[in-house]
Amino acid sequence: MCLASFGGGVTEFQAVLTCVFCVGCYDSCEGINKGCQTPPATVAPCDAQGLDCTACTVCTTSDASPPNPEGVCASTVHACDADPECVSLRACAETCPGT
Repeated sequence: MCLASFGGGVTEFQAVLTCVFCVGCYDSCEGINKGCQTPPATVAPCDAQGLDCTACTVCTTSDASPPNPEGVCASTVHACDADPECVSLRACAETCPGT
């Protein structure tokens, strides 16, 4: 349902998911079980903190706020935020996962 309704945001939304699960939170969110082919070359700062998946996702997508640096996926989220279709797709997916 979400993809059919907001298909124009798929590219940006997929980039956010790939960044979070395959780069920023590979260990915390079990990226190997989310379709990531290989682990990242280095462990991302948020992933290295031993956070659960939800906390790591927030950390890795957040803007910088001292003393915390910008999350490695923040710029990818900004690209999604710039596309209304991606914003709508992300909101839809949060209410109905797997669509």
